[in-house]
Amino acid sequence: MTKQKRSRRALLGFATALGLTFGSIVFAATSNKSITSSFLRNNDQTLHRRLLGLPQFIDPKTVTPRTDSSTQLSSTVTSRALSDDPPAAGAGGRPTFVFLIGLEGVGHHLVDEMMGKSPNMRAAKKLGMCSGARKGGRLSLLERLMFDMGGNGLFNPRSGAGLSRYNSEYLYNEIVSILNSVDRDVADYRSKATAPFYVPINSNNCMNLSMMSFPNYKGENRVYQSVNLDTYYRACRDAGVECRHAYMYRDPYRILQSTLRRDFNADDLDGIRLYTMELQIIYAQMSYYAEKNLGCFGFLDAVGSKRMEDIDRFGKIFGWTSGFRNLYNKMNNKELLPMTEQEKQEMVPEHLSPFMKSYIEIHERVVDLCYSTINE
Repeated sequence: MTKQKRSRRALLGFATALGLTFGSIVFAATSNKSITSSFLRNNDQTLHRRLLGLPQFIDPKTVTPRTDSSTQLSSTVTSRALSDDPPAAGAGGRPTFVFLIGLEGVGHHLVDEMMGKSPNMRAAKKLGMCSGARKGGRLSLLERLMFDMGGNGLFNPRSGAGLSRYNSEYLYNEIVSILNSVDRDVADYRSKATAPFYVPINSNNCMNLSMMSFPNYKGENRVYQSVNLDTYYRACRDAGVECRHAYMYRDPYRILQSTLRRDFNADDLDGIRLYTMELQIIYAQMSYYAEKNLGCFGFLDAVGSKRMEDIDRFGKIFGWTSGFRNLYNKMNNKELLPMTEQEKQEMVPEHLSPFMKSYIEIHERVVDLCYSTINE
């Protein structure tokens, strides 16, 4: 056998062995595909959460609803962002700021009207906090810094040419400063008080320019005009103040009816898709800040409006010791009835039902989340 033939035979043998080896690898990978996929499914989330330093996820719907202030959620549901919170409300007379989360059409204007009678807001006005942004009213100015009708607020920057003059860092620092100064002044005013003192950031009867709903204002970039709870809670931490939130809700069909009547959206589908997305955002943010939830209020909802325990909780939070039920019944005196099936079909045609079903599902999911995480 010549040297050339021996070289060819050796090369052929090597290629054959290589092919067999590769085939074995492919076969092994294929036969173990389900095992590998199972391993990745079971470990990928754990690995990524460990690398990011995130707490183990607990489905909020499995959390037992709180019934009193002594009940505690599992520590694993507590966000990293809350680990260095300032002292609780009432410590040394210090206030707690409250942001009222809710879609447009859920009753922000009703709440704003009720806040005009709130003992807490009467105290805030006595301290000059609602005298108007131009006159140094800090709660009024705080609202304008967050949402400005001209598109210059922290949460509604104007796009286009105006963006070059927009300074989010300045707005953020001013918000932090105001939160800190209000905290100090209320603490001085209530130096001997021990009871919690809650100050609403929006729908507080101070300025009435904006309710800070989801979304807020009509017009350009409407889909983006909502408060970011991450930014809100970060500002509270930087200011060294205690902040919370509460959720306001209403039947999805009634929200559509209310907002279509006021030409907030182009048509049914536009509103359904927008509110579905806003509720998905709200669900994600409220899940992360579950420990900060003060309550759930459906003042314009056919069912929620009759939940006396919620109404009593709202009155207690904002300073009423008695008489709030009478005030509530006087201001919210319209009979609130569920929409009939015929009314629903007339409002939302059958061909839009898949979109509407998703809207209803996320609405119910957020309400369930809210009631399962109340932390008084």
